[in-house]
Amino acid sequence: MLNSLKNKDISEQERVLASITQYLLPRPTLQSSNLTQVEQLTLSEICNQLKVDPNDLSPKVRARIFKFLTDEMVKPLRESHKWKQARFGLGESGDLCPDLYKIEFVSTFSRSEAIGIRKSRVEDALRKPDSVEHLSFNMDTKAVSIYLKHFRAFSLLSIAHREGDRLFVDAAFRMYHSDVKHFSISSTPTSMFTLFAETYGVPLTVANKIRGKLLINEVYPYVGGNIRQVVTVDRSFIGDKGLIGILAVYRIHYDLGVISISMAYGIDLAKYTLDLRKHNLLIDFDKLVYLYSIR
Repeated sequence: MLNSLKNKDISEQERVLASITQYLLPRPTLQSSNLTQVEQLTLSEICNQLKVDPNDLSPKVRARIFKFLTDEMVKPLRESHKWKQARFGLGESGDLCPDLYKIEFVSTFSRSEAIGIRKSRVEDALRKPDSVEHLSFNMDTKAVSIYLKHFRAFSLLSIAHREGDRLFVDAAFRMYHSDVKHFSISSTPTSMFTLFAETYGVPLTVANKIRGKLLINEVYPYVGGNIRQVVTVDRSFIGDKGLIGILAVYRIHYDLGVISISMAYGIDLAKYTLDLRKHNLLIDFDKLVYLYSIR
């Protein structure tokens, strides 16, 4: 909010901003002699915030001022109750523009940081992805999104779940192109994550049966037991000492006697970090072991 308009109601704010816009369009200079005192103060404040000279008439400066005015004029709409409702619904369905999601990192993301992935890089990938898939499930389970961003030597896979217009980032993985078979730059995020799971994943067990390395939008019978061990790893494939990274987003429907899984996967971290080290990444394996031990 501009200080010069802070005590004005919405209609007066709109009038002042519209007047400045109209004033700037036809005139050959940015001199504000024909503006009211409030309009002059507002224009001066805008130029000050943009760090531009009010006497600079270049198209580039004018474009920046017009963009600022447009953004200010739509703020009341964005802050209205109806807009918030619409934004929540669009976010829930995955139809919201990527840069309008509010990004938060859940505690499990610290595991990704231990393998060298920065939050800032993930935020950039979520704001400007090369491709994204917003998965939906009709079992009242958290909606999961898979983001894909390509770099020269690797692709960044980011896993998040949506709650309205908020994205909660669960994990992210580097997938170096030279370390996986059948890599294709045109693959969808789901196909790319399937390829990642086939390379580094381990079979998951649900309801006493092996189900696969990557589970997306699946429903299985609930057979009871510890609710924190609904999804487990078949240790026969890796041994008792192998370090496994598991992430499972699911819900138990006790009334139906089933488990609905939005997404679940298990990663052989020893194998994965060994490949990462080949690319000169510094991995704090001891920290990684600890972080997964407090699942």
